[in-house]
Amino acid sequence: MCAHRSREDFADILRTAGGEGYALMSQEGFEGYVYANGNDIYEYSFSGRQSMDDIARSWLRFRACERFKFTTAVHQKETIAQLGAFAESWSLHDDMMIHVLNWSSVLQKLMSFKARHETLRDGEAIVEIKGQAWLRLQVKDNQVSVRDIEAENTRPSISFTPCEAVLRFFSPMGQLQEGEDRFYGWFPLMFSIPRPDWF
Repeated sequence: MCAHRSREDFADILRTAGGEGYALMSQEGFEGYVYANGNDIYEYSFSGRQSMDDIARSWLRFRACERFKFTTAVHQKETIAQLGAFAESWSLHDDMMIHVLNWSSVLQKLMSFKARHETLRDGEAIVEIKGQAWLRLQVKDNQVSVRDIEAENTRPSISFTPCEAVLRFFSPMGQLQEGEDRFYGWFPLMFSIPRPDWF
C-alpha cells in the first residue's frame, strides 16, 4: 500500500530521497520501471513478461556493477521466491517508524486488504494495547471484523505495549518473538512505505 500518486507528479516523486526512476524497455515496448538509489533498487513495477533473473542481469549490465540490493515488501511472496532462486544472499529487516492513532481502523483496513490477497484462517482474539485500545479481532469465512471493546470483565488473549503491538502486527520479526502464534497466521500485515514516499 502506498500513497496516491498522480500521473503528473510521478516522475518528480521518482526523483526524491536521493534516487532516480528508470524505464524498463524491451523489443515489445515498455516493461515497467525501477526506482533506484545508486545501484540499489528500492521500488519497481514489472509487466511480468521478463523474468526476475533477466531483469537482474540487465540491471547489472546497465549499471556496470557486480552486485546490487533489491528491496521488496514482505508480502511480495512471488517476487521473493524468484529472487531467492538466484540471489547470493538476502536479509529481512524493517525500516519503519509507525505510530498508530486508531488501532481498530488501521487493523480493520490492513487485515481486510490482506484477506483480498490470501485466505485468512478463522479465529478470534482479544487484544489489549496498554493505554490505547482493547480490541476484538475476528475472522470468519475470510471476512474481517476489528472492534473496540470495553475493558471491564474482559481477559485479553494477549497484551502489548504500543511498541510491541507495532512489532507484532506489522513486522515479520514480531512472530519470531512468540512461542506460539495466537493470531492464526494473520500477521504480519502488508504495510510498507516505498522509499520515494519517505519524508
